[in-house]
Amino acid sequence: MGLERKKIFVLAYEGNVTEPSYFETLKANSVVFSDQCVYLHSLKRPKYDTKSSPNHVFGALKKCKNDFEFQPGDEFWMIIDTDKWNIAEVNQWIKSEKGMYLAVSNPCFEIWLLMHKIDFNAISKDDSDKLLTNDYVGDERYIKKKLTDLVGNYEDPLVIKNIQNHIYYAIEQAKKMSKTGAEYPTQLGSDVYKLVRKLVV
Repeated sequence: MGLERKKIFVLAYEGNVTEPSYFETLKANSVVFSDQCVYLHSLKRPKYDTKSSPNHVFGALKKCKNDFEFQPGDEFWMIIDTDKWNIAEVNQWIKSEKGMYLAVSNPCFEIWLLMHKIDFNAISKDDSDKLLTNDYVGDERYIKKKLTDLVGNYEDPLVIKNIQNHIYYAIEQAKKMSKTGAEYPTQLGSDVYKLVRKLVV
């Protein structure tokens, strides 16, 4: 009896640095990544490619899905921030395509990284509000500054791997912060955990 074919996950991102770095580091992380069961493929854009709007990300994912032979059960994930986008509309695009899923972070992907490192039950209402509005503090957004102060260069694979030592903690936090029945976060939170829990052992 031969080995079963790995399930394929294809990921398309709004961001072209932090998100790919996180998932490529996860893919190489033999401690947590389910390598025997999962084949993970990122649709990457050049670093200075600015085609990050949801319609571009969705288009790239749909093209990949249609251009290659996949099996029932393979999954196609669109990973975006809330930003100024109409997430309800994007969600409808995803629901119209079999095997496609949406992972939204509100306000941005870096909130998912913070979930690995801080206890969101313990933060003040003031800090929670600042995280959600994510205004500039000097030259940096509030979340980026908070994360950089906490871990350093969070785009560095070694730093990301260290962050991922707490991946199960992040999954549990994100689940608790997710509203029951909500299709995507409308308050502070991230649905990236819905994808990540399928990729880890």
